[in-house]
Amino acid sequence: MRRFIAFVLAFTLFVSAKPLFASDWTKIAKRLFNASFALHTADGRIYCTGFMIDKVRKYALTAAHCVDGAREGTPIFADGDYAVVIFQDIQTDVAVLVLPGNQRKVDLKPASEVRVGQEAGSYGYAREIGFYEHFRVGHVAAVNQHVPWAEGTWIILDQALAGGMSGGPVVDRDGRV
Repeated sequence: MRRFIAFVLAFTLFVSAKPLFASDWTKIAKRLFNASFALHTADGRIYCTGFMIDKVRKYALTAAHCVDGAREGTPIFADGDYAVVIFQDIQTDVAVLVLPGNQRKVDLKPASEVRVGQEAGSYGYAREIGFYEHFRVGHVAAVNQHVPWAEGTWIILDQALAGGMSGGPVVDRDGRV
């Protein structure tokens, strides 16, 4: 009987305390969904993620390896529309696209400071088994890290990502990129 009472008490405390201790990323995930899109091939296969950074100019950001080989002006398919590559840098793995027909909402702001241990959420269109939206949470493992094969300094995360999430946004708890 003691075990049963202890179990019921522990379960009740866990269930009632969970919202106090668990991270709730629901609002942030919705903001990421509104700003993100899937990049796909002409036959509809998903291969990467991108996200809007400027709704007025219709600029979007993705990873350069997602559009590798595409020249400026090359159309890339994004959510049933097309995007045009206007900039890519393989060294930093950054590409900027213009999405002429895109009406996605942009509600993301740049982060001013990133700290070790800070939670970070990633959103993208994973393609491990078919195509599905995917959100993962992890932590910042290191900042200002030098990577031998790339210029500049980098932020290192401890989260596992799925294929297809490349180019998607990584944000803090306040939705800042």
